[in-house]
Amino acid sequence: MRYARSAVGGHVFRSEAGQPVRLVGINEDVTERVLAEERLAQREHDLKAILDNLPSLVSYWDVDLRNRFGNQAYLDWFGTDPAAMPGMHLSELVPPERYRGADPLAASGARHRGARRFPASHGR
Repeated sequence: MRYARSAVGGHVFRSEAGQPVRLVGINEDVTERVLAEERLAQREHDLKAILDNLPSLVSYWDVDLRNRFGNQAYLDWFGTDPAAMPGMHLSELVPPERYRGADPLAASGARHRGARRFPASHGR
């Protein structure tokens, strides 16, 4: 199967009787791009399925402590839908009385791996 994109603004030439006699336009074969987008979507789906089935909190917080991704475990621990997390500030998820500021390494933007203990909203 091939995928094509037609440029908007093609022109139909008509006979004196008004019948179409020629069509001028541009078609572009976009098959490779469409297939690459489908492969990327499948990889994103697979990665999300793996991360959502881990029994651990997995997330990415940027240097401004804004969320970019959180897995399904956030729903169990905090009652927060992971789909609502992107853009959320860390302080919106974990109140200050339960978490006293971010790890300085995390805030620096440096690559690191770490763990911090704080109870889930249901007390686990």
